[in-house]
Amino acid sequence: QFDTSKTYRFGIAIMDNAGGFESYGEGHSFDLGARTLEFGGLGSEEVTQMTLIRDYLVTSRAYMADGKSELAYSEINNALVLYNEIQNTVASKDPEHHITIKKMFSDAKREPSVENIDSLIQDVDYTILTIQGKRMPTEPPWNIKLIVLWGKVQIYVFILLAIVALFPVLKSAQVGRKPELRNISIFLLIVTIPMLLEGIGRIGILTKIYFLQNFSFMTNEYATLLWAALMTTALFIAKAGFGEVDSTIKSLESYGIELEQKVVERTRELKTSEEKYRSLIETMNDGVGIIDKDNSISFANKRFGEILEYAPVELIGKEVFSLLDEKNREMLREELQIGTGKASIYELEWTTKTGKRVPTLVSAAPLYDEKGKYKGSFVVITDITERKRFEQQLRQSEKLAATGKLAASIAHEINNPLSGIKNCIYILMDETEKDKSKEYLEMADKELDRIARIVRQMLDFYRPNKEEAMVPTKINEVIGEVLNFMKPQLEKQNVKFSNEFDPDLPEIMASGEQLKQVFINLILNAMDAMPSNGNLIIKTKFDNKNIKIEFNDNGYGIPEDELENLFDPFYSTKKEGKGTGLGLSVSYGIIRAHNGMVDVWSEEGEGTTFTITLPI
Repeated sequence: QFDTSKTYRFGIAIMDNAGGFESYGEGHSFDLGARTLEFGGLGSEEVTQMTLIRDYLVTSRAYMADGKSELAYSEINNALVLYNEIQNTVASKDPEHHITIKKMFSDAKREPSVENIDSLIQDVDYTILTIQGKRMPTEPPWNIKLIVLWGKVQIYVFILLAIVALFPVLKSAQVGRKPELRNISIFLLIVTIPMLLEGIGRIGILTKIYFLQNFSFMTNEYATLLWAALMTTALFIAKAGFGEVDSTIKSLESYGIELEQKVVERTRELKTSEEKYRSLIETMNDGVGIIDKDNSISFANKRFGEILEYAPVELIGKEVFSLLDEKNREMLREELQIGTGKASIYELEWTTKTGKRVPTLVSAAPLYDEKGKYKGSFVVITDITERKRFEQQLRQSEKLAATGKLAASIAHEINNPLSGIKNCIYILMDETEKDKSKEYLEMADKELDRIARIVRQMLDFYRPNKEEAMVPTKINEVIGEVLNFMKPQLEKQNVKFSNEFDPDLPEIMASGEQLKQVFINLILNAMDAMPSNGNLIIKTKFDNKNIKIEFNDNGYGIPEDELENLFDPFYSTKKEGKGTGLGLSVSYGIIRAHNGMVDVWSEEGEGTTFTITLPI
């Protein structure tokens, strides 16, 4: 706390308790005001004179800094006049310095600058010390600097060691509860406590708290003796402790070997269990997959790949949504309920590698990691293509039954009036002699025949000929008879037809006449769907206790949206007047009466294939 209106003169040097210098003072003066006071001592008058010289030079430097060189020059001259008055005293004490300061005055007068004036002020300060018998301290050598630096560094090093020592102290207190580690823990305590105390002592040195300094061997010789005693005690304890540790290590080695054997055994058991469950999953009739939380497939069994027409390895890493169309993709997002903890079962239609759509029943459940966080879903898919087909056939049968009942009722109502009208036309035809009138009556008779034929089809649709017995039937021969019967019509339309019959086809229990009606209907449909020069191929084959019959044409094909209604009564894709829409419905009913199935594949511009499956 200094009064800045005065100039205080003193030298200062601070030495720390570690033996190093905290800082070096210049050892002469600190000017804190405009005037200088001298408090006595050697050469008081000369010192006062030199102080006045210094004041002139300080003023000159201020003028020079403001660009007032003439005023600065004047102040230098005033300082030189005062110096000349005491130059003999200076010369007697230090002749070389006297010559130096005279030269500095000459340089400052010849070229007055802030730098030259500052150099001159420093020489004046040195002169004051010379008069007082003092010297400005010189820069310490590098070895002294290193000692000072080490004095500072070691304080922080010991404080850091004390902080680090806290951890083994606490750990030793914990492990000391175990008998086999008690001596070692005491050894660690004895070794680390002196470090802790020395750190406390160094904190006292750094903060000037004298009570704490007593814990450091740097300031208290008893602390050094205590440290040596503790280290000696620690060595004796360590000798006994390490014996216990050696015994413990051997026990741990034995336990480690036993534990390793158990790990090997458990690993073997786990591997066996994993292989068993993997084999079980791989042989399942359902597809099993795991979907990660990023919606990619991380596991798929063989059946999962078969359903989607992929190799299982091709599915790994594939995004599950890429196997679904937009509608089913949204359904999966909504129904899977990823991460909610709810399992769900629902129907989903997948798109296979070849673009085919496969209906499946999907069962999904979320998977969690050991922390309870959602990590994916376990998914099981079941191919329900056959079930869907049976459901469709059941709906078709129910629809046919309802429609057939209605058709039969209508047919009965129409049949009697038709018979009366037809009899009247016969009478009129016999009595009419004019050609034109008779022609019209013949046309009316043909149309009535057509109506009667439709009525018969409607009756046949609802009431197939069940009186005809099921007898052993050779399908190849039945188809051959139909082809012979239809050959003229096929040739007339320039339709090429061929057959690929399985010669080992077994006989089945069936009504040959009813099957002929089915085959004729399918051939007529193929002829209507093909232009001139069409191609019809009929195949038979024995497949897994069933007989399959295929009628393949290269006609126009049927639009996909019409396939679903193809077997509906009165539904026809033909032009108006060319069909009643009952041919396929009647055929469907006959095949179902034989416990068979009818499937159809068609693509516009490629053709159509009807496949009939009949059990043996």
